[in-house]
Amino acid sequence: MRRLLTFSIIAAAATATWLSAAPSTALSAADTYALPQAQGQSIEVTMIGRPGLPPHIAVPPMVVLTADQATQDASKTVTEVMTADLKFEREFDVMPAANYAGIPSSQTVEGLPFDAWALRGAEYIALGTVKAGAAGQFDVELRVMYVKDRRQAYAAAFSGTARNLRKIAHTFSDEMHKTIRGVDGVARTKIVFSSTRDGERVGKTVEERSAKEIYIMDYDGANQLKVTANRSLNISPAWCPDGQCVAYMSYQTGFPDIVLQNVFGQVGRPTNPTHGTDRVQNYLPRISPDGTKIAYGSTRDGQAMDIYVVNRDGTDERRLTNNPANDGAPTWSPSGNLIAFTSNRSGSLRIYTMSPDGGQVQAVDNQCSYCDRPTFAPGQRGLLLAYSTQTSPAGHDIELFDMSTHERRRLTNGEGTNESPSFAPNGRHVLFFSSRFGKSQLAVVDIDGKNVRQLTKEGANSFPNWSGFLK
Repeated sequence: MRRLLTFSIIAAAATATWLSAAPSTALSAADTYALPQAQGQSIEVTMIGRPGLPPHIAVPPMVVLTADQATQDASKTVTEVMTADLKFEREFDVMPAANYAGIPSSQTVEGLPFDAWALRGAEYIALGTVKAGAAGQFDVELRVMYVKDRRQAYAAAFSGTARNLRKIAHTFSDEMHKTIRGVDGVARTKIVFSSTRDGERVGKTVEERSAKEIYIMDYDGANQLKVTANRSLNISPAWCPDGQCVAYMSYQTGFPDIVLQNVFGQVGRPTNPTHGTDRVQNYLPRISPDGTKIAYGSTRDGQAMDIYVVNRDGTDERRLTNNPANDGAPTWSPSGNLIAFTSNRSGSLRIYTMSPDGGQVQAVDNQCSYCDRPTFAPGQRGLLLAYSTQTSPAGHDIELFDMSTHERRRLTNGEGTNESPSFAPNGRHVLFFSSRFGKSQLAVVDIDGKNVRQLTKEGANSFPNWSGFLK
């Protein structure tokens, strides 16, 4: 069976051809891990897909079947990327190469020394091969074997050029997570963010300010690509649910307005669905889970900012809040039946929720006196919120709050200032920007507060947003 997989970005396209796959039945069930407790508070989080400790897996270098440097480089790329993906989700204990030094490689399953692997403690062995094909293509195959009974746990094969190799490795790891561990991996997802890395200054203004452009990148920080190039302030981007476009706030017309722009597939002209003017200024967009509406903050009906919603095509604009205080930073719940937002109507900035028509406004009882940029975890029945909270005169931290149990937990602990959280689409990781690395940089932390990893290094980067699942 052959199936063409096409993936593209901006004006560039890349393809990979599906050759074969024989995955076993996915294994489900979940084990919950509690966050470290503080002040009697805890939140139960899921990090392991199946009960028990993560199984030991050996990922030796993919066997090179054609003797040339390009194929050796391809083997190294696929092996390293797949290994990093497997370590990221913590569903497998990836064995250090030193643990199996001396075990001979094999091109076939029949040649695998299963007894030797078992003696070294391997529960799974990933047997991969790479060979040069026609027209600059590489044929990449992977078989994952369960060592104990020598059965095949996962198998797939792809063909692609050198530029496709990371995508192939991400696909292997995502499908291994789903097939063997019953977990949705995020290796094929994308991140959108704002950055000053170009070093340009904002045009059409006397004030000397760094321009901020919109960028996208892979979940692990690779393949950072520019989306905008207007030498303006472009901030607070948010993905469309289908992963084909982003909405962001831009000053390119001289005043803040919302821009909707395709970044995958067919790239058309950006649109301005909120129809801003110098007197009608619009801020911080978020697109509804069904992709049809945009919630945003606006000053269009007075001095204070209120929450509005408009159809994606710019029709049926409606005002949701009407308060002399400032309401902003709206975000949708996974089902679309709630909008959370921030407001200073009680004196300090707190989080509130309301129905999508603006009714049933309620304060979120998270004991936070200054909270900003709330976001819901995807698919969480307990409506888990992440937000930034001021924890010192000069700094913020990321907190989690379970709206069903009123339990809260801090994910960061004063290392710099940490703001603007965004959940991974599997709900297992939180993305944010932090000053702990010097300039503002993007980082990700697991939902249990472990494994903070820096994703960007160039320029000052902020306002990250994680895409949904992309295939």
